[in-house]
Amino acid sequence: MNSPHVFSKFGGTRFVTTIGCGFVSAVLLRLGDLTGDQFVEITKWTVSVFIAGNAGQNVFSFLISKRRSTVPENIEGQSDGRQY
Repeated sequence: MNSPHVFSKFGGTRFVTTIGCGFVSAVLLRLGDLTGDQFVEITKWTVSVFIAGNAGQNVFSFLISKRRSTVPENIEGQSDGRQY
């Protein structure tokens, strides 16, 4: 049995990465290394990539589950040995 990933209790790897990027960019903004416009752009891109990653994972999981549900079976109810 697989043990849960270390980031799963915090919302997942993508979520932790997104929050970390937001934190780093907020610190850089506070230190004056980023302008307000740069901070907004970084935040927009980070959140967009997070949303796209979640959507992609959901589509991929849906397609895989749909494919597994259509595995042909022989008369005894066993799979025919092909890998799906």
